[in-house]
Amino acid sequence: MKAKGFRDFRRLTVTCPLERGENDARSRRPARSRHPARKGWSLFAPNGRPSLPCPAGPLLTAACAAVALTAVGRLASMGLRVRRERLFTRKQARFKVLHITDLHSRGGEFVNIWPEVDKLDFDLTVITGDLILNNCEDLSPRLAEYLRKLARRKPVFFVEGNHESLYYRNIAEVLTACGVRVLYNAGQVVEINGRRINIVGLRDYYYMKDRGFAGLRSAFAGLDTRNFTLVLSHQPQIFERAAAYHADLVLAGHTHGGQLRLPLLPTLYAPGQGFLPRYGDGWYKRGQAALYISRGVGATKFPLRTFNPPEITVIEVKEF
Repeated sequence: MKAKGFRDFRRLTVTCPLERGENDARSRRPARSRHPARKGWSLFAPNGRPSLPCPAGPLLTAACAAVALTAVGRLASMGLRVRRERLFTRKQARFKVLHITDLHSRGGEFVNIWPEVDKLDFDLTVITGDLILNNCEDLSPRLAEYLRKLARRKPVFFVEGNHESLYYRNIAEVLTACGVRVLYNAGQVVEINGRRINIVGLRDYYYMKDRGFAGLRSAFAGLDTRNFTLVLSHQPQIFERAAAYHADLVLAGHTHGGQLRLPLLPTLYAPGQGFLPRYGDGWYKRGQAALYISRGVGATKFPLRTFNPPEITVIEVKEF
C-alpha cells in the first residue's frame, strides 16, 4: 500500500515543471511597445523610444566627419606661406622673381601679404592677374599705395586675369599711375644683374582663345630668343603655345590649387579645366620650357580655403 504523500509527490514532479515552463515562456515574450517597430539599422538601440531610421545614422556620421575635416583644413590654411623655388637654365640669367597672383581684393579687403613681402629679397615682382574680385572699386587706395611702394623698390609687371578683363583699361590706368608696368600681349627687354631678360605679358586665356590666340605673335615680336624669356599669364592653359614661342619660364595662377584641398592629394578641380585638371599647381615641363603655377593668395566668391594656405613665391633663376 502506497503512502498518500507519494501520489502527491509524483503529481508535483510531473505538473510543476510544466507550470514553470509556461511561466518561463511568458517571461521571454518581448514587451509590447506603443511605437511601431522599425526595420533596418538604427542609431540608437530599440528600447521602446523612437530612434533614427536607417539612412540618418550614416548621413549624420558623414556630416560630422565633413565638418571636422573642414575645420581642420581651415586651421591648416591660416597664415601666409612663402614658397622658395629654383630653376636652372643654360641661358645667361641670374635673378630672383617674386610671384604674386590671385589676391582677390573684395571691397578693398584682402590678405595682408605686404609685411612678409617687405622681408624678402628679389630683383623684380610679377603679378599674374586677379588683383580684384568684382570690379574696379576693389582696387582700393590702400591697395594702390602698397603697389606704389612695391614699384618704388623693384620693377613690377602685371598681366590681367579673368576678373579684370572687363575693366582692363581702368585697371591699367590705376596701376600705371602706381608705377606698375602693365603688359597686354606685349613684351619688354630688361637688364637684371647684367643679363638681358625678355618679359612677355599675355592677356587672359579666355580673351586669347576667343580671338584664335592672334595676340601671341605680336607679344613675342622682335624679341631675341637667345635671351632668357619669362612669360606671364593668368591661366596656365597657354603653356604649350608659349613654349612654341621659345618661352623659358611661364608663371601663372588662376587655379588656386583647387582652393578646397584634401591632404596628400593633388589639385582636384580648377576653373576652366574641371575636375582632375591637367594643370593644377607647382612645376610642369615641356621641352626647354618650364611652367610654375602658384596657388595664389585669395579666394573666389566662395571665401574658403582648406589644407591650402595663401602663398607667394620667390623663384631664383640661375645659370648652369
